[in-house]
Amino acid sequence: SDAIVIFSEHIEDCCDQNQDGWPFTIDLYQRVSGVVSGAAYSFAASAVTFCGGTGDPTGCATRGYTMGKSVGVDPTGGASPTSPNVAWSAENGVNAAWQDMTVAARAMSSTMSVFIQVRWPYTFHGAHVYLDDAYLTLAPSVTLRANAPTSTGLITLTWNGWMPQEMRDPPFEFDFGFDIQVRNSPSAAWTNLLTRTQSNSLTFVGNLGNSYQFRALPYAFDSNGNRRFVGLYTDP
Repeated sequence: SDAIVIFSEHIEDCCDQNQDGWPFTIDLYQRVSGVVSGAAYSFAASAVTFCGGTGDPTGCATRGYTMGKSVGVDPTGGASPTSPNVAWSAENGVNAAWQDMTVAARAMSSTMSVFIQVRWPYTFHGAHVYLDDAYLTLAPSVTLRANAPTSTGLITLTWNGWMPQEMRDPPFEFDFGFDIQVRNSPSAAWTNLLTRTQSNSLTFVGNLGNSYQFRALPYAFDSNGNRRFVGLYTDP
């Protein structure tokens, strides 16, 4: 079997569901050898968490309780989830529904490490999690081009995405989405022009005399519309 079951047990006090659980943080990791140093890789996994058991209602929503889950990649191949080298996805607290999590990093050696973390900080009863579909693959890529501005300040942006590695087990068919960002100086903050767009072009209206930088972030969506794999931002 490829299943992993982890129990966090507590001596229950019989009648108080607020004290019938135990806080825990679970970190699963695996080192993956044979990656190409300098290449961008994307790690993804799916998880469904249940707070207060599988009944409805569970009592967690009224208490504001969530069970956090995230995935991480250490591009140096380290084994510690607390290392500053680990890039983590945003923590997902959605309850009782399958959630896809993904993060990307550029390999710094021939070995990378992947992590799945589940965090439960409460003593409330019934917290448990199911994990599935964990994959490490070459990250989706994108090329971004910006034409020279016109005399009125119009800049045409075009981009195109692709998946460098074919997924065969199971076979995925991907659509692509993109975040497009701009800043008007190397020290300025990036701002979104488009998020999760599936278009491939944009006309940006700039101010004459200003200098702009652009970057794109690619996503690969599966046939159900779930964001399955994320790439890295292009260099500005």
